[in-house]
Amino acid sequence: MKRKFFFIAACIIGISPIIKAQKNDKRNYVSPLDSNLRITKKFDNVNRATWNIGAVAGVDVSSFNGAVYGEISGSFCPKRFIFRGSFAVPITGEIISSSDLYKKSNPYQNITLVGVFNYKDVTENVPHEPTVGIKILGSSSNGTTTTTTYNEFYTDGQTIQKRNSKGLGITFNSISSNLFYDSAKSNPNKTQTVTLENNQNLPNSFLLKYSNTFFGLGWHLSSFESYKYIYEYTYNGEKLGKRVVKQTSFKHTAIEFLLAPGIKHDPTIIYANGNNFLNANIKDVKTRIWGFRLVASTNQLFKGKKMFKTYGKPGFYQNGELGMRPGIFYHKQGQADGAQWIQDILNQPFYMKYGIGITF
Repeated sequence: MKRKFFFIAACIIGISPIIKAQKNDKRNYVSPLDSNLRITKKFDNVNRATWNIGAVAGVDVSSFNGAVYGEISGSFCPKRFIFRGSFAVPITGEIISSSDLYKKSNPYQNITLVGVFNYKDVTENVPHEPTVGIKILGSSSNGTTTTTTYNEFYTDGQTIQKRNSKGLGITFNSISSNLFYDSAKSNPNKTQTVTLENNQNLPNSFLLKYSNTFFGLGWHLSSFESYKYIYEYTYNGEKLGKRVVKQTSFKHTAIEFLLAPGIKHDPTIIYANGNNFLNANIKDVKTRIWGFRLVASTNQLFKGKKMFKTYGKPGFYQNGELGMRPGIFYHKQGQADGAQWIQDILNQPFYMKYGIGITF
């Protein structure tokens, strides 16, 4: 057994990948008027980036439950306005609750509609200094690292369009939600959220289904770029190849205050008694009608990574939210260290929604 282990270890060491490194020996300037440089403009129009249709898969998790979802989304951003919408449904059931109660829960569904009026909406030309050619000088190796040395050639005197906007917006959300109560995870010192008829004691765990409709009032920032240029540079009679510099990108961010005028819940809770599911009538439910969230959506993934250095359509994109929704919640069991006010904040039912997918 030991011989086999050492043999496998030796093989792993033997086939360890050689580290590849790149060294830019010199960055050389090329005038845009140089006769050896050919520039072909295919397009430079931010409007190509102001509409998007996408599909993502992601997770929506909070303190006591969560779901894996699939979502389709779209956006249209004419001058002075931003319009966005999305519709999400479950790929799996609830993933946080280990109880069989999730089989009785509302299926995950999340509808979002956004309208923004931009009080500032500016399209301007920004400086652009693209690389127009790379000349490989050579490579060297010390056994573990291979280093490639090259010269980079760049030009200037060019601009590309970029649109930036700031606005105030209203968001509409409709979510099918569930309250999973677990006495082992809930703070007994906080106000009782659910009260049963006839002063009946709460089960150790139960499910309450409810639907949540709320609005968001927020501040929104957006940016758009869409251009494509082709550069062909000849250095001392040597053609350095054709370089395509292109990007079609968008970015939306927002911070929102949330308010829920309508939270509707079932008249009963559902709890397990052995292999049976029973109901108990509700006398009162305390709801939280406010919340907040940070929102972001962009196709600028992993900036600086070679695989995703060019942003375009079709291409990858991501969206996410972080905050506290309105709804029906229990405080988490006190696990945070520090002063009481810190515990009160950290043990709130925060949520996170994140997805990654394809945009067209």
